[in-house]
Amino acid sequence: SECTCIRLSVRGFNVAQATGNYQPVYDPSGINGRPALKFIQASKTFLSGACAAALNSANNTIFSVFNEVNQTGNNGIFQNGAPLAGKLLYFINPPPSFGRTPGLFDLAYNLGAGRLNLKANAAFNNSAETVLMAMDFDGAAGNMYKNANPVASTSLASSSYNCGLGTLDIGRYYWG
Repeated sequence: SECTCIRLSVRGFNVAQATGNYQPVYDPSGINGRPALKFIQASKTFLSGACAAALNSANNTIFSVFNEVNQTGNNGIFQNGAPLAGKLLYFINPPPSFGRTPGLFDLAYNLGAGRLNLKANAAFNNSAETVLMAMDFDGAAGNMYKNANPVASTSLASSSYNCGLGTLDIGRYYWG
């Protein structure tokens, strides 16, 4: 039988989604007229692949271009590793008056209770705002940028992450 799936491969990190209901939507003019994948919270769309051990060092430089159309729930950008072992970058869902804040989590800390290693100190983005986010974290301290401008952030030291029995997931936050 033939498999219709979405597959993405960047620098040897391969993710795919073969289940139609969980496939993100390809939009040829998605962000600023450029192609993009839309991850839809209601249908739980995401891409998944083998956990990438190379992404689990304590040092991280992460770039993401995103546009959150709906700012409800905790929107994941990626998770690498098992819920009690890996690394997670997602948007924390604070009270509506606070706004959205991205956070890089160490899920292995405190047996999965997680610890924010780097987070924005205030609201980061608005609904339907296109943002280029950059995070640079050296394992002890870090900086966060929005559209190339520094953003006030807080960081805590971290050890290396590990894969556990988890996967590399793009576009979702999975816990349990």
